[in-house]
Amino acid sequence: MTTNAMSDYLEAKLINYIFRGQTFTQPANLYIALCSGVPVDANVGSGAAGLATRIPELLPHASGGTAGGYYRMVVPSGIDKWDAPTSAGGDTENTGAITFPTATSNWAHVSGIALCDDKWGGNVLMFGALDAVRVVNSGDVFKFNAGAIDITFA
Repeated sequence: MTTNAMSDYLEAKLINYIFRGQTFTQPANLYIALCSGVPVDANVGSGAAGLATRIPELLPHASGGTAGGYYRMVVPSGIDKWDAPTSAGGDTENTGAITFPTATSNWAHVSGIALCDDKWGGNVLMFGALDAVRVVNSGDVFKFNAGAIDITFA
């Protein structure tokens, strides 16, 4: 699956950092959110945002959702977590497997992901569609193998 779309939030932060000399603090960790639809540029995450601007994320039982056992998975930043860009530049892949907990209820379908800067709310940084929609039922384990998440800047 390729993630090559930046959120409006990240685009603005990068413009302000590169062209306007404003600071941008690197997130300590990235969190992968599973979505029942593919997020769009204007999605801002979950948390206190209005429903129209939230990503279509699966919601755990604890928040009133139906996806038992679901939560965002942490992917720490680091040179040992993501490949160096190729000689052509502009891309990286996860170096290790990213495994979500076992579903304790039917999570329905997953068709997209969002990379966020917080475990529960926060900001969407990037997003993309899965190569194929996956239905996650109770007892299933959702997993991205090493190299399965391809981040491309074009």
